[in-house]
Amino acid sequence: MSKKVSVFTSVWSAVICAVIYGLYGLLPSGGNVSFTMGWAMFIMLICFFGMRLKPKNSLSMVLSSLMGCIWGQVYIILIFLLVPFVGITAAGILSVGIGTALVLIVQGGVLSKTPLGLIPFNFVGIALTFSQFQGHMGDNAIALVVTILLGIGMAVLCGLGYNVAEKIFIIKENAIDTIDHA
Repeated sequence: MSKKVSVFTSVWSAVICAVIYGLYGLLPSGGNVSFTMGWAMFIMLICFFGMRLKPKNSLSMVLSSLMGCIWGQVYIILIFLLVPFVGITAAGILSVGIGTALVLIVQGGVLSKTPLGLIPFNFVGIALTFSQFQGHMGDNAIALVVTILLGIGMAVLCGLGYNVAEKIFIIKENAIDTIDHA
């Protein structure tokens, strides 16, 4: 990546992240739907850039994350089902073991070649579901889904900034090289 592309993408991404995070802060932060997890949007950036995804992967990011939220509920259901038999600690351990095996078999195996198969986004959905669980199924689910969608939108917009920078600066650099060699 050229220095100009890097600087442009950095500034572009900083502005995008600041604006979206700032707008997120205007959402309600109390009651049944509480937007108090703006930090979670940055986890989407980690996955997006860490996996070297492109904006065209946005549908897979959304579907895999939302599938992860469903899996998170499955883990929680498993805990509730197991507690009467083995206690809370063992139920948590067994739930995580069984749930993780199922996610990796289903998402990483059976569905790996589908838009649901981005394993890191599956586990982000699971982790964020755990972060919102306060003892009731579906705790803060609406805010969770909106936060995930905004985080993916933020990542995609950052990725588009890179695409724009690459087109602007690489084309210019190639044109200059052509003139220099003429």
